[in-house]
Amino acid sequence: MLAVPNWAEYDLGSLRFIGAGGEPVPEKITRAFAGIGIPVLNAYGQTETSDGTTVLRPQHAAMKPANCVGKPLTMVDVRIVDEAGEDVGHGVEGELLHRGPSVVDAYWKRPEESEKAFGDGWFRTGDRAFRDREGFIYFLGRKDDLIITGGENVYPAEVEEVILGYPGVADVAIMGIPDERWGQAIKAVLALREGAAVGQEEIFEYLKTRLSHFKLPRILEFTDALPKMGSGKLDRVRIRALYGTASGAGGQAAPRAQ
Repeated sequence: MLAVPNWAEYDLGSLRFIGAGGEPVPEKITRAFAGIGIPVLNAYGQTETSDGTTVLRPQHAAMKPANCVGKPLTMVDVRIVDEAGEDVGHGVEGELLHRGPSVVDAYWKRPEESEKAFGDGWFRTGDRAFRDREGFIYFLGRKDDLIITGGENVYPAEVEEVILGYPGVADVAIMGIPDERWGQAIKAVLALREGAAVGQEEIFEYLKTRLSHFKLPRILEFTDALPKMGSGKLDRVRIRALYGTASGAGGQAAPRAQ
């Protein structure tokens, strides 16, 4: 919709809200719709939960950031736990666990994987999140996607959100690549909108004023398009296979010292 010229001039009176899931919606999109009174409502769920397990209600959308996925639905229990399986406090990140009649309790003929994911009666999602004092849940990203650079935790979604705010950027994927000094270095792979002229130095200067120093990408690489899955989400496994080195897959890469 946002790609349609003068889209806001159309009669959207019948559109009450937009439901979203799968990946966090970029803040520039939620702001654009909020500007004409249409809230974007994030929901969270996985195949194993049959449907969504949390949802952001219309009355709360304007007060919460783009990564808020609301509160648990009726009959669904949600926990956030540390590596030892203990519940964490408000504002402390951990792994999301789910339990309820809509959540499956095993994988078909895969006993070892079932024990690992459902062994204690709770489904371990592999996703990281935290809960605020009001009970709202905030999605941070996949546990496997977490980048640890110089001892600091960085979630790709946070950096991607900032880069997507730069004019001319259509898609971006953030990943960690091996680095002797930092353990992992942050790399950004960008796809630009048709006709956009964006330079590496422009992006670096833009990010320096919007991200903490340890969250800054040390390498930028440009590509024509990023691989996606049938659901429209970034195919991060394929992206890592193509671009998961300092030199990448033949795009323009620019190392940046920290």
